[in-house]
Amino acid sequence: MLQITMPVFQKCTPLAVVGAMELLNAANRLHQEITGTEKVLFRVELVSMWDKTVIGSHQYPVYCHRLASEVSRTDMVLLPSLDSNVEANLKLNYAYCDWILGLKDRGAEVASMCTGAFMLAETGLLDGRKATTHWYFEPLFRQLFPDVELLPGHLIIEDDGVYTCGGTNSYLNLMIYFIEKFGGRETAVFAAKMFMVDYDRHSQKQYSIFSVQKHHKDDTILAAQKFMEENFNRGISIDDVVGAVNTSKRTFIRRFKSATGNTPLEYLQRIKIEWVKKKLETGSEPISEIIYAVGYSDASAFRQVFRKHTGLSPIAYRKKYQHRLIMV
Repeated sequence: MLQITMPVFQKCTPLAVVGAMELLNAANRLHQEITGTEKVLFRVELVSMWDKTVIGSHQYPVYCHRLASEVSRTDMVLLPSLDSNVEANLKLNYAYCDWILGLKDRGAEVASMCTGAFMLAETGLLDGRKATTHWYFEPLFRQLFPDVELLPGHLIIEDDGVYTCGGTNSYLNLMIYFIEKFGGRETAVFAAKMFMVDYDRHSQKQYSIFSVQKHHKDDTILAAQKFMEENFNRGISIDDVVGAVNTSKRTFIRRFKSATGNTPLEYLQRIKIEWVKKKLETGSEPISEIIYAVGYSDASAFRQVFRKHTGLSPIAYRKKYQHRLIMV
């Protein structure tokens, strides 16, 4: 049996706390049904640093089984997500860092859900490791934790007993991952079907929205981004962008990469990808025409670029996200 200890942070997301606990407890019942045994896969315990009742996001109270000080050993520490004011909530819950490190030193594995990766990174356990988190918070995470190899397109990353997963409901995929690892594929598939979780989803790229790369304070780069967004379908070059903001090309490329995390050419490419995504979601034009409209004459090359950024082909993306009127 795997003992899982979940610290319930102040201003955590109660959905992830309760949802993870419910899915793992259900896995115990499903595994017993499949195997005809009474084996328990997981024992989940909620703990708090201060009071047994913790106030999560939106003033939602969560009751804990024990205080963190009463836990000296566990098999896994599972960190829930924090609400959207991540930096303030890191400070609010900083006292958990030494406690997490102490349990890790005594043999525990450590996992985080969504923005719980910020708390995990705050302990230093992610330094030099690969990790993921919610795609929306990628710029902030890179700013706060430059020593972590962030791979925001990934849904789940396991790096030597340290686990991270992507945004919001991807905690369900992480729980299915644990169920397969510790209880077998048959139980994991059964649990995924019961809770209607996409069993083989490995990427969160298709859910990302491009606008988060404007969370910086460089006015010159913001002006360059605006120019690219307004002129991307006119065949502009990076030299045109540099001319529009009146700076040297070398300085511009360096500042652009620092502010957005992309080179100017990558950013221009992503603008085109985002425009195509919206057209696929809302329109019915042939895909070849949409590709041509953003300046690509080689449809095959564009499809490769589109798959790189979304994890899907344009056809598959349209099938999955196109708005449809449901008649009843």
